[in-house]
Amino acid sequence: MTGIIASLPEELARLKAVMENVKEVQRGPRTFYEGKIAGEDIAAVICGIGKVNGACTAQALIDAYSPCRIIHTGVAGSLDERAGHLSLVISTELMYHDMDLQWIDNTPSGSVFPADEVMTEALYEAALGCGKAEKGRMVTGDRFIDSKAVKEDIKARCGGLCVDMEVAATAHAARLAGIPYCAVKCISDMADDGAGGTFEDFLALAADKAAGTVIDALGRL
Repeated sequence: MTGIIASLPEELARLKAVMENVKEVQRGPRTFYEGKIAGEDIAAVICGIGKVNGACTAQALIDAYSPCRIIHTGVAGSLDERAGHLSLVISTELMYHDMDLQWIDNTPSGSVFPADEVMTEALYEAALGCGKAEKGRMVTGDRFIDSKAVKEDIKARCGGLCVDMEVAATAHAARLAGIPYCAVKCISDMADDGAGGTFEDFLALAADKAAGTVIDALGRL
């Protein structure tokens, strides 16, 4: 079974639409959508905004379904000129931009979470069929980035192609559970002073494009 996480309802809409024999299952505060896509058993869930929601939802998915892999799909802000509007980004690694571990040497999970290489390649090949695609680092923090100054600070400290508010946390939970993980994000905004309006304008289109990549990749895994 493949577990799929999205942060917002818009990011899961296309996947729900193509899911066969879809069934809604309420588990605590979360609604899981069970069904099949491309012959693969799927359990999909919306985690909500922020790192805590991401991590808790990923763990709930793991506890309930023991998936063989987890894919996080959705939209993100750009940190790099290579990732323009509606470009697709596939994670090779994920990290927090608002967690400082420089004085801690014995953290069991580390501060950078590698994505599964097989999943990365499958999602990248699928993304190439949808348009411009890049592979690289994604960074996460509990802030919507709509300031050029903040964006440049994150780039200087962390690098990365895109920024969001959940993927490093869901990757963190997957890594602790030993479950292969990868994320696909479509760029909805440039994470600068105009990000708020642009995010709203491009959310549905970007979310649909990321979900389409997941659907294609499921047939390759």
